[in-house]
Amino acid sequence: MLKFLLLSISILTVFASQDTPIPSKPEGFSLGSNNPKLHIEAHYDLLCNDCKPSWGILEPILRNEFHITTNSTLRFTIHLYPFPCHVYSWITAQVARAIADNLKHPEHIFTYFNIVFDHQEEYFTYATTNKTQAEVRQAFMDLIKLNLPQYKDLFPACLDYGNTYDLETRTSFKYACSRGVGTTPTYFANGVALDGAFDWKAADWRKFLSKGVSRPEDSIDL
Repeated sequence: MLKFLLLSISILTVFASQDTPIPSKPEGFSLGSNNPKLHIEAHYDLLCNDCKPSWGILEPILRNEFHITTNSTLRFTIHLYPFPCHVYSWITAQVARAIADNLKHPEHIFTYFNIVFDHQEEYFTYATTNKTQAEVRQAFMDLIKLNLPQYKDLFPACLDYGNTYDLETRTSFKYACSRGVGTTPTYFANGVALDGAFDWKAADWRKFLSKGVSRPEDSIDL
């Protein structure tokens, strides 16, 4: 955690004197209401080993208990914030953007996040030390093609340096810096940082979400 804080201080210092670019469209990947009472935002690095368990707690609650795809009062948005110390995190963010721009089904982007988290350790820096960048990129492309074959035609162009998805990932990174995000996962509720939420258990999320939204099964037709 300390190294992330020191890194983040350096990053924020670099960008503090620079204008943050305005994203070409609303930032992040969202499911849920377009007019929510509660909007939860999460800043994740898909190769962060703190994000994986946090997502593993929150995602099934959103999906199975609060039915996020159809919930009329709750919205959930993921912003990707690839830390420079996670060498291959950038390509996971680029692919996410390519899939989001070519979605065959609204939930596929969240399916993608689950795939990456499930295979996260294979792309840690120490696990790829004896592989070339080309080999790691190819392995990652093969993984996504196998599990989400609907998007196989996106490769390898979506990973080109300087393309739209690379530039959008840079904008997303600077956007997180502009919000003061220094570690992942970081959560916001209606724009306000949720201090300590990175360590919340299932009961904490259920309690918090229940105060702000109604589960569909709780409603009564009169």
